[in-house]
Order: sequence, then C-alpha cells, then structure tokens
Amino acid sequence: IGKGSFYRFFESKEALFLAVQEREEEAFKRALLREAEAAASAREAVRLLLRTAVTRLDDHPFLRLLLDPQTLRELVVRVDPARLAAHREADRDFFVSVIHDWKRRGWLREALPDQVAFDVLTAMFVLSTQRELLGPEATDRATAELAEALADRWCP
Repeated sequence: IGKGSFYRFFESKEALFLAVQEREEEAFKRALLREAEAAASAREAVRLLLRTAVTRLDDHPFLRLLLDPQTLRELVVRVDPARLAAHREADRDFFVSVIHDWKRRGWLREALPDQVAFDVLTAMFVLSTQRELLGPEATDRATAELAEALADRWCP
C-alpha cells in the first residue's frame, strides 16, 4: 500500500493496529458467546468466560504483541483519545449486555453489580498480558482458582 493511499484510510499505523485489534476482538466475542451458550450450566459458562479472558491471547500471537503493555503504551500515543474511549466503551457495552442477558436467564445473581463483573473480566484479561512474568503454570492455577471461586460467588 502506498503511503499516500494508506493515510486516506488511517491517520496513523497505530490507528490501523487498533482497527486490526477491534476486528480480532469481534471474532473473539462471537466465538466466546457461541461456546458459553453451549455450556452445560451457568457455572460452566462463567468459568469459561473467565478462563477465556486469560487464555485468549494464547491463540492470537499478533494480538498478544499489540496488547503487550509496552507496545500498547507506544501505540496509543498516536491514536485519538476519543477513539480509544469509544473502543473501551464498546467493550464495556458488549460485556455488560452479556451480563444482563445472563441475569435474565438466571445464570447470574441479580445483585452482582455490572461494573464489578466488568472490572473482574478486565482484571482477568490483564492477567493474560502478564503470563510470561507469572509463568504459564502459575497463571493457569490462578485462573482456575479464580474462575471457580467467582462462579460460586456469581451464580445462584
């Protein structure tokens, strides 16, 4: 792609990387919902959601590279802050809609605050970006323990 034509579509290469990330995330969200909907129980759906938040980057090396904390800091410098805020809001809206749907089905306790559930999902995802620091085995043990404890707490 010629430099002139590239900038007709994206204001920077960082904006392109964000667009690629968003496309990958949409595919991930669709696959995650398909798997969760097929879970044998509400508890299994919650465990799957939480485990997948940690392990999803294992299947997406390019996304892992983009979401490395150092790389991410460098990429967001040249992306419009309003664009980043919209991206974060879209993620939150998606997962809050899933939380609401699961509450309607009786899969989650009504008393579970949406923001708390979203914050936990975000924290689980951040855990995935630190997998090398913690080590794969420790990360897997922590993920399994957290997913089990949260399924007990969140599900009726």
